[in-house]
Amino acid sequence: MKIIANETLYARKCLEQGFIDNKKPYKSIRTVVRYLNQVQGMDNATEIFKVVKEYVDQTEREVQFDVKVIRQMMNEESPYNELDYVYISKKELDLITNNNYPHSWKKILYSMLVTYKVKNAIFQVNNHRVDAEMSIIMKDAHTTLGVDKREEMLAKFEEDGLIDMPNGGKQSKYFYLNYIDDEPEEIGIIVEDFDDFYLYFEQYVKGGRLINCSECGKLVLSQSSTCPERYCKKCKKQKELEKKPIAIKDSSKGKPRFTNKLLLDTCTQSYQLFEITTEEEYRLMQELNNAFGEGVVGGEKVFKINDKFSITTLNGKFTIMNIAGQIIDEVPIENFQKRPRVTFEKIKKIVK
Repeated sequence: MKIIANETLYARKCLEQGFIDNKKPYKSIRTVVRYLNQVQGMDNATEIFKVVKEYVDQTEREVQFDVKVIRQMMNEESPYNELDYVYISKKELDLITNNNYPHSWKKILYSMLVTYKVKNAIFQVNNHRVDAEMSIIMKDAHTTLGVDKREEMLAKFEEDGLIDMPNGGKQSKYFYLNYIDDEPEEIGIIVEDFDDFYLYFEQYVKGGRLINCSECGKLVLSQSSTCPERYCKKCKKQKELEKKPIAIKDSSKGKPRFTNKLLLDTCTQSYQLFEITTEEEYRLMQELNNAFGEGVVGGEKVFKINDKFSITTLNGKFTIMNIAGQIIDEVPIENFQKRPRVTFEKIKKIVK
């Protein structure tokens, strides 16, 4: 959706999650600037520039801007959008769903309707006109159609009286919707998340439960009532990566390259402390880490295994100690490097 329906929520997403629009980074920067100025009350362009620069640096995107650009964004006179919700009536949903259209077509009708309702709520136009390219409407609906199928769909919509298109629909960037319920009697959907508003329709049609990702807050549709999803696809993938051992390559020079950036700090600490230079060695340390409830906690010179035992390196040896600091056993580090599995099993047996 071209319009940012709620600039406050969008700006917070940018600042808290490091989000920036890949194709239009200045759209994100502009919204953050307006939020800092109009909501947070910051009126010094130089101070806002510092905050925004730190935000952009964290996204690792190269975007050119200066205090002058920040000041121009601050001085824009366009209204600040803080739309909380729009609703879709039961009658509108019936007109969208009670037909033999493919599901992708129904999603596009829904996307058109939400796009119009957001525009009408912000600008009070009330003209039933959607000003948006079909590519944007399809993107919001999370569906794709080829050019021929798209033309077939629009022609069918017009034939059935759902839309009107200027110029026969050829390269049209706006449509008139004929299925808007101006005097709704029953609400079917309340849209509160404008980033993934297509999910409200998916839930309406397919059922399930809408939740927010416990990591990033993104809207997620869970089809399970007994064991609902906790994470969005992106965060779920990151969580799965965190459980996997880190592949270590090019260890001939003594400093491995790590392929899993999510655990780079942990791995760096491990290989420095235990002189780990192979993937097998680190994988074994990961197993040791997962073998205990609290896991291995890295310290300056000590790995705490649990409330009873810890491991440190002294004089080229793994030294296993109890909570009182008494040495329980010692294993040469070179043994771990030569026979990592045998050494690992020995350490694991001692500390269990």
